[in-house]
Amino acid sequence: LAEARAPGYFDAAAGRVALVACASTFPDWTQAADGNGEVPGRPGLSPVRLHTSYQVTAEQLASLRAIAAALGLPAAAQAASELNFLNGRFTAASTPSVQVAADTRDTAEITAAIRRASRNADLTLLGIHAHEGDHRADLPSPFLRPFAHACVDAGADAFLGHGPHVLRGLEIYKGKPIFYSLGNFIFHGESEKQIPPEIYRECGVEGSDPSDVFDKVLPGFSAAPFWESVVPLATYEDKKLTQLKLYPVTLRPELSRPRRGTPELVHGDAAEQIIRHLSQLSEPFGTRIRFDGQAGVVQLPG
Repeated sequence: LAEARAPGYFDAAAGRVALVACASTFPDWTQAADGNGEVPGRPGLSPVRLHTSYQVTAEQLASLRAIAAALGLPAAAQAASELNFLNGRFTAASTPSVQVAADTRDTAEITAAIRRASRNADLTLLGIHAHEGDHRADLPSPFLRPFAHACVDAGADAFLGHGPHVLRGLEIYKGKPIFYSLGNFIFHGESEKQIPPEIYRECGVEGSDPSDVFDKVLPGFSAAPFWESVVPLATYEDKKLTQLKLYPVTLRPELSRPRRGTPELVHGDAAEQIIRHLSQLSEPFGTRIRFDGQAGVVQLPG
């Protein structure tokens, strides 16, 4: 785990870039772990574990208690207005909602790695694989914005989200860009030689042809946002972001399987449409983006 948390460095002619990578969306068995003397360490990814609780009305909470009692399932209550049931924590509230927060220890360890990286690099990037949304795939989960802010506070010069396969909004926080998701830049999964056997089982696909899996799952991603993204071109001077332009790209879904999935620049009305879509997603974060005929230009503070 210590190695998975640690920053990686790339020395370029213009300076050193550091990357700290983590994930909130992952199977349990992919987490890295430190050894404890007798048990060796386990390779894997740097996790951001999430804690989810559910707020329901008092009537709904009473129904859950009744369901638990009728099924003979364990349901623990810390107070009259709380219930732990089916691995979920439910509390009574006037309006139903889902509360999601990043694990505080994971956040502390990742931000410590960012502070370390920022001291030793000219530019520090944080990358997170996060599928979790908020009722829609293009809206980030409630945990992600506080986590992103904590990463910038620790010294990240850019926050790069990926995972949900669609663009999400852009926020400028303390002069640093937070991309809640940059969608798909390259999608060559269909050209993989083979994929793990558990994916066939999870998708209900017989045999061992990866094309059968993608034929089954890709219709759910057939809408344009899956195949569209932007390439950010960010200019920094002494860690200060001075310009941010967003170049629209398409992965050409109309092409055949061997040819699609490679990004190409988009021009004209199609380019403006992608920037307009990203601008709408970014408005709740107070971000203004204009289209200059080729790319989106982000209005920076000051």
